[in-house]
Amino acid sequence: MADLVSYAVRNMQRRKLRTWLTILSIVIGISSFVALVTIGDSFKQTISGELEQFGKESVIIMPGSLSSAMSFGPPSSVSKGRLYEKDIEALKSVTGIERITPMILAIGLEISYSDESFVYYAMGIPNTLFFQDFPTYNLEKGRGFSSSETNVAILGSTAAENLFSKKLDIGSSFYINNEKFRVVGILEKIGGTFGAEDDMSILIPLKNAKDFSEKTLEKDEISYIFLKARKNTNMVRFENDVRLALRNSHKVLKEDEDFTIVTYEFVSNAADMILGTLVMALGLIATIALIVGGIGIMNTMYMSVMERTRELGTLKAVGALNKDILLVVLIESGFLGLVGGIIGVIIGLFLSCLVCIFAEIPIIFNPALIFGSILISFIIGLVSGYFPAKRAVVLSPTEALRYE
Repeated sequence: MADLVSYAVRNMQRRKLRTWLTILSIVIGISSFVALVTIGDSFKQTISGELEQFGKESVIIMPGSLSSAMSFGPPSSVSKGRLYEKDIEALKSVTGIERITPMILAIGLEISYSDESFVYYAMGIPNTLFFQDFPTYNLEKGRGFSSSETNVAILGSTAAENLFSKKLDIGSSFYINNEKFRVVGILEKIGGTFGAEDDMSILIPLKNAKDFSEKTLEKDEISYIFLKARKNTNMVRFENDVRLALRNSHKVLKEDEDFTIVTYEFVSNAADMILGTLVMALGLIATIALIVGGIGIMNTMYMSVMERTRELGTLKAVGALNKDILLVVLIESGFLGLVGGIIGVIIGLFLSCLVCIFAEIPIIFNPALIFGSILISFIIGLVSGYFPAKRAVVLSPTEALRYE
């Protein structure tokens, strides 16, 4: 066996360019497959972790139905797709609610500090009690604000550093629509898939946000409603009760719902579907690349057998058995697949690391994926070399020696 391996390796060394071009076809397929699956697993793990921090008892109600938001037709004449303070009163009848927090997104605000000014947005909340519902929202410095305070602000970590050329800190004052606001708190950096936007946020009291939104929102209109359910609440039943309360408040039927309820399960399923579809589509491309790589190995081995017809005939003439000839060809093709698989895994993991570093997410290494990919590439090599090996086995020594 050692002699057969040595003989096969020497044959590949004599045809270095063809050998490496054949290996390259396997490398492309395996590296694509490993990179795609690793990146997909890393994103999925990161999203799952962030969803855990979002909280399974947390619910966000958004205006507008999901179907209408995704369509290009005119809005429904039955519903306006807005949320009002009366909806909060209707939700108070739902069993299992621990806390209701209305939020107003004030847009088109003129933010100014020193001699700098630009248009931005701010999120209005009644108080900062909801920080305790989101483990990701932690104050790095300063304090929150109560329901009675106005003209104070809490900034995301990136906003404090990058909104203006000069960094804002606790006690700094800036202006929103020519009204002076004092910074009382700065959040810890969240980062990740969903947190980058929060790091650039400006949180202000709800009353201020209402005043700033008089021209963009109707009277008593709010942008979002955050609900916190009690521990061990049946979230499926809870969501159904919330839907019923809002339908009654909006006087709409089930098929005309003009609101969207975002829960842990909703976001988790949406993320799984998007990532699953993406990985499946790109995985198909990687599979095609592997098939092409297998065909490349088969072609290379056919050419190798044809070029060495006299040589193989000589081996048979001096007593080499059919199984020895078969093993020589299979060793070569299997080696091509194995080396291509190892190099492909290394390149795939390297590309995964680059993407994850760029996306600022932790990379998830899957040992089963690594060893499985190498095994698959080795098997592809063996299977691709089988038919050329069978051709080599059936060669007649006499005819092979006469082959030009």
